[in-house]
Amino acid sequence: MKKLLSGILILLIVMFTISCAGGISQENYNQVKSELTSAQSQIQSLESYLEEADGKSIKALAYAVALDLWKDSYRQHYGFEPKYEFETEEERGQAIDEAINDAIDAGQDVELREAWQTYSELMQLYTEETQGMSEEEQIAYWEEHQAEYIPLYATVEFCLSEGILSALK
Repeated sequence: MKKLLSGILILLIVMFTISCAGGISQENYNQVKSELTSAQSQIQSLESYLEEADGKSIKALAYAVALDLWKDSYRQHYGFEPKYEFETEEERGQAIDEAINDAIDAGQDVELREAWQTYSELMQLYTEETQGMSEEEQIAYWEEHQAEYIPLYATVEFCLSEGILSALK
């Protein structure tokens, strides 16, 4: 009986080994390998898409923050509640400058860089020229020189708006 059981056990082991040795057919192996390669390619494509989308989002956000800060002082001027609280106008100016420089860096935006540099220089000149003037004298100075400021202001605003749109394309 022991010999019979040993024989059956050996026969089962041999049959099991033979059935396992056959494994997967070459056709099935090639199909699975092809599907795996296709899936890996899709994963790489999706990862590239996500990286590109993330870069665009960061760029658009940098431009949007700069534009929002840029326009915030006008909210208050026209009677709306400003979104940002600053202790001084100097702090507001520093925040705007930092945000616009971040947008310039994010977008590698030469046009915005040049417009911002010229605008900043002109505003520095305005600050120096109007220092110690009364409010009436500052208004008169502005009215006399606004033709120099308005196109630069519009250019900076346009560059920020265009930066948002180009980042989202």
